[in-house]
Formats: sequence, structure tokens, C-alpha cells
Amino acid sequence: MFKTIRIGTEDYQLRLDIKNLCALEAALKTNPVNVLFRVGNNEIPKLSDLKLMLHYSLQALNHGINMEKTENLFDIYLSENGDIFDLIAVLSEVVKESGVISKKDTETKN
Repeated sequence: MFKTIRIGTEDYQLRLDIKNLCALEAALKTNPVNVLFRVGNNEIPKLSDLKLMLHYSLQALNHGINMEKTENLFDIYLSENGDIFDLIAVLSEVVKESGVISKKDTETKN
């Protein structure tokens, strides 16, 4: 399962496999779910955390995207979409699709 995001004129498939989930967790120094739960506590995740989440979500299905390319994509996304909350929603879906959070559990909490 993957989530498609349009950035600029390109579509990118976002997916978190176990390899990239573990790498993301190490980079964040916490479970990605903890970052997303901050939104439920009326906190906005740090931009650097969102950038890392985007980067590792791009790795499984979009080969050759380094951090510099991720930063460029992040800039394009923000300049064209202008809504950080849309990106948070997309990344939340990617985490749900990874199986880390039960889809049933998140539906009952919402």
C-alpha cells in the first residue's frame, strides 16, 4: 500500500516499509506515531520532523531521492500547496498504511 502525493508536476508514491520505519525512528529519536500524536494535543510537529517523515516515506518507491532532493520537494510542496496541515494529513495516512497503527484504532479515536 502507498499514498500518492503530487509535488510540482510529478506524482510520488509514499510508503513506509520496516527498513525505512526503523531509519525514521532512529532519525526522529522517537516513534513516528509520537510525532503525529502531537497534532492531537494541539501541537504542530517540527518542520524538521516532517521533512524526515517525507524523506523516509519517499525511499521505498522513489529510488535515488536524497535529502537535498527531499528538501527541494518540501519547498515546492509548501510554496504550491501552502498548507502544512495537508502534508501532516498525508504523512499520517502513510504511517497508518504502514501498519504501525491499526486503522480500526485510529477510526475510533477520530
